[in-house]
Amino acid sequence: MSEHTIYIEQGYIENGIIFSVAWKDHPVRNIGTVKDINPSDSIRYFEEKFEKHRYHIIELVNTIESSDNKGSFLMKCKHLKESLPSFKGLGDFVVLDNKLDEGLQLIEESISANRKKNSQFKRDLLGQLKEASELVNWQEATQKLNTLKTKWIKIGSEDLIENDCMNSEFWAIYQSFHEKKKSFFDDKKKLSLHYENKYEQFIKDVRSLQGTNEVQKSSKLITLKTDWQTNGAIANKRYQKLKKEFDHALKELLIPKKTTDAHEIKQLIDQYKGLVTHNESSVIELQAKLTEIKKRKITSVNTKHLINKAYDLLNFGQEYFFILSLCNTKYKQFEKKPIEEQYSLKRTIIKELIKRDHLDLGILENNQGNINSENAAFKNLIEKKIAQQRKKIVIKQRLLVSFED
Repeated sequence: MSEHTIYIEQGYIENGIIFSVAWKDHPVRNIGTVKDINPSDSIRYFEEKFEKHRYHIIELVNTIESSDNKGSFLMKCKHLKESLPSFKGLGDFVVLDNKLDEGLQLIEESISANRKKNSQFKRDLLGQLKEASELVNWQEATQKLNTLKTKWIKIGSEDLIENDCMNSEFWAIYQSFHEKKKSFFDDKKKLSLHYENKYEQFIKDVRSLQGTNEVQKSSKLITLKTDWQTNGAIANKRYQKLKKEFDHALKELLIPKKTTDAHEIKQLIDQYKGLVTHNESSVIELQAKLTEIKKRKITSVNTKHLINKAYDLLNFGQEYFFILSLCNTKYKQFEKKPIEEQYSLKRTIIKELIKRDHLDLGILENNQGNINSENAAFKNLIEKKIAQQRKKIVIKQRLLVSFED
């Protein structure tokens, strides 16, 4: 020390520089300079600064002591302790340092207690998880496991010695449960598909009994009905659809279809031949009768041929009234025009439609040539559309002839 040294409480002034005394392992520090000739103002400034800091630390430790969440103050308390040796003030730093140690001790004790509490909580959750994973009701078990999972994740730090062991066991049980659940529902799905296939086979078996003698039919039906009743469960919507098909197959088997012969169809054609171009209601009647006949059993190839002719007659009538509708739409007061003019306008519309149909036919035939021969289903579809298009043209050509002068 020089002869210009002035000793003050917790420090000294030397050559106009204010020093704080050493404390614990921390050396003497230069904390500032004297601003005026009288050093008392500068000394009071650093003492007041220290006093404010002391009050702040005491208040913090008191807050920690009364808090239920002491761990939340850990970083703040550590920061104050670490920065204390560099704090520029005059006062008893040892007291402040000890006070911060007191706060840190409170925090560490709280953290330790919480870790033990968390460890116990996790042990309890682990026990609940084991019980829930053994429940028979998968939905209930899944809900409980998901709730326990959420609780587990939210738990804070626990005893580090037990941490890895309990975590590994928890997630192993959780994963094992979901693997068992997936395996169960995969097996259930396979079993349901097996039962569904059996239901479909029962329907085929009923249909295959058409034409068998009554003794064989009766015996087989008893077996099939019993097998249906004892087959396993499937999704209700799918079961209702299959049950409807099964009942329909039984009805068709037990209640023979009405038969249709050639004479009946010939009479139908003769009855409506002169009506389909005079009365639209006759066209509707013919369509309804043919729809009913289509459900019946066809007795011969000739009958089938006559049914096709009856459909040609129906198509002719439908096309006729379609042309008439177009004329009434396109030409004002069409039906009041002279008959010759009506015929002429009808021919004009039919020719336009035939032209359009030929264009559509050309597109279909062009597509047919570009089809991959291996795509049989699409090839058959195009061939069917081409046949329908040609038939439309033939019907219009017949109509065109019927309107010639």
